[in-house]
Amino acid sequence: MAAEQLTVAAIQMDIVLGEPRKNMIRAEAAIADAATQGAQAVILPELWTTGYAMREIAQLAEPPGGAAVACLQKLAVRHHLYIGGGSIAEADRGGVYNTSYTIAPDGTLLSRYRKRKLFPLMDEHIFMQPGAEEALAATEYGTWGSLICFDLRFPDLARSLVLQGATILWLPAEWPNPRLEHWRILLQARAIEDQCFVVACNRVGRDENNSFFGHSLVIDPWGVILAEGGEGEDIVAATLDLSAVAAVRKKIPCFDLTQPAAV
Repeated sequence: MAAEQLTVAAIQMDIVLGEPRKNMIRAEAAIADAATQGAQAVILPELWTTGYAMREIAQLAEPPGGAAVACLQKLAVRHHLYIGGGSIAEADRGGVYNTSYTIAPDGTLLSRYRKRKLFPLMDEHIFMQPGAEEALAATEYGTWGSLICFDLRFPDLARSLVLQGATILWLPAEWPNPRLEHWRILLQARAIEDQCFVVACNRVGRDENNSFFGHSLVIDPWGVILAEGGEGEDIVAATLDLSAVAAVRKKIPCFDLTQPAAV
C-alpha cells in the first residue's frame, strides 16, 4: 500500500556556468539542508552541474554513471531520500543528452529521462540530441513521471505519463525571464488537466545571455499552489496529501467519462 503523505523540496539554486564541481558542492549542502527540514524527496534545476554552457557542453558532459549521478546516489543514501529530478549533460551514443534520473533512498536508479523537446531559443537543439523515451518510476509514494523544462509546453507528454499511472510529475527547468506567467500558468494547467501533483524546480541567477526568476512551484491536483519560491536561492517545500489524486479524479472524472461526477 502506498504511503499517503510525502514532503518534497525544490532546491532553487544559482548555477556556476561550466563548473560542475562547484555546483556539486553547492547542491550537496542544499540537499543536506532540505533533509534537515524534513524533505523525503528533492528536485534540482535543469543542467544543475553546468548551466547552459553550450559551447563547452560536449567537453563538460559526463558518461552514464558519471560523477554527478554518483554524487546524487551518495546523497540519496546519506539522507535517506528520493531524488525526483534535476538534469545533467550526459554523453552517450555519440551525442549529448539533457538527462534526468530518479534515484531511490538506497541509491538505486529508478528511471532515466532524456529531454524530448529541445529549446531552440537557447541553442539546445544545436548542441544536444533529443531523447526518445518516456520515464516512469515506481516508488512507495506511487508512480512518478519526469519531464524537463521546454517539455512543459507539450501537454501530450504529461498526459501520456499520467495515463500510464503517474500521480506526480517532476520538472527541473532553467526557465528565463520574461516568461514567468507562462511558467506558472502552464504548470497549473498540467496539474489541473492531468489531476496530479506537479513539482517544478527553476534555477535563479544569470548566465551569459539570460536571467532566471526561480519561482519553483509545488502544485496539487486542483491546481492549487502549495508552495512557491521567490527570485533568490531557496528550498521550496510542501507536504503532499497523496490521497488527493484519487479524490479529485473521483470528483471530476476526466479519465472516466462513463462515470457521473460526485455532487
